[in-house]
Amino acid sequence: MVKSKDANDLKPPLKRSGVFNNALKRYMIWAIAVWTVVVGISLSWGLWQEYSNALELARNRASEALNKDVMYREWVAGHGGVYVPVTEETAPNPYLSHVEEQTFETPSGKQLTLVNPAYMTRQVHQIGKQKYGVHGHITSLNPIRKENAPDAWERRAMEAFESGAKEVYSPEEIASTPYMRLMRPFITEERCLKCHAAQGYRVGDIRGGISVAVPMRSALAISRVHMASQASVHVLLWVLGISGIVYGVRKLQQQFSLRRAAQEQLKESERRMREMLANVQLCTVMLDKDGTITYANDFLLKTTGYQREEIVGGNWFEIFIAPEDREQLGKVHAEVLSDN
Repeated sequence: MVKSKDANDLKPPLKRSGVFNNALKRYMIWAIAVWTVVVGISLSWGLWQEYSNALELARNRASEALNKDVMYREWVAGHGGVYVPVTEETAPNPYLSHVEEQTFETPSGKQLTLVNPAYMTRQVHQIGKQKYGVHGHITSLNPIRKENAPDAWERRAMEAFESGAKEVYSPEEIASTPYMRLMRPFITEERCLKCHAAQGYRVGDIRGGISVAVPMRSALAISRVHMASQASVHVLLWVLGISGIVYGVRKLQQQFSLRRAAQEQLKESERRMREMLANVQLCTVMLDKDGTITYANDFLLKTTGYQREEIVGGNWFEIFIAPEDREQLGKVHAEVLSDN
């Protein structure tokens, strides 16, 4: 007789259910972790791109400011300097005292003095700093004026020029304010020797450099707005991705629960049927499509005298049917199954 189903019969399905749920939980944790890493990498890349764009915007502004300074200098240098009225702000340059006709008086009595490119550039830089916060500086490792001595950043830049660099730039802080600093070298030309030949420079020598520093606050402010937008989009994507993962895991759990319930119902139905067949005082046997015995109840075994292992797995027609009737009954068996 087949035993009734008890609590022990439920352990394997429950164990499988626990294993499946644990596997789903591990999958969900790994999926969330991977998605978080992917979104994090994407956000980091986006933020870096925004910061790089801010740096490039500031570098372009610095380059434009320096280009203007260079153009003014070239214009003045092309004329060998320009004469301007002597004022308190524009006194005769003591470093040009060796130049003939440094100063002269007009027929009307106005005093004029020669302004070379460096003198003009210093005054323009002073105006730019006062009005626009743009710093400018002309410098040299061998300066005529002590005010033209390089700071630490400019010294490193000029050392880079000696190694072949054409331009040096980097974000730096000046008085706790972010600036983009940019510097290019001065190459000695023939027209430069009018003022600098006394220092021993020759045509082609690097005699110093010109640097500018433009405020980065506006560029960084724009960058922060874009960064905030990037962060919001990525947070939304992260939440949507997590929601999709959780939803998918729950659907899988529901499908597994439904499948498990159907399997339990099928097993319960089979158990009841086997119990009924085992207790009924009737010979009961189950055959597959080939006539192989898959089940025989106790009453059949008791009636025929066979042991279960002797007939289960054997062919019904060969064991219980007379040779002369096997073919006909086999056809009937096949026809019944084909009709179903």
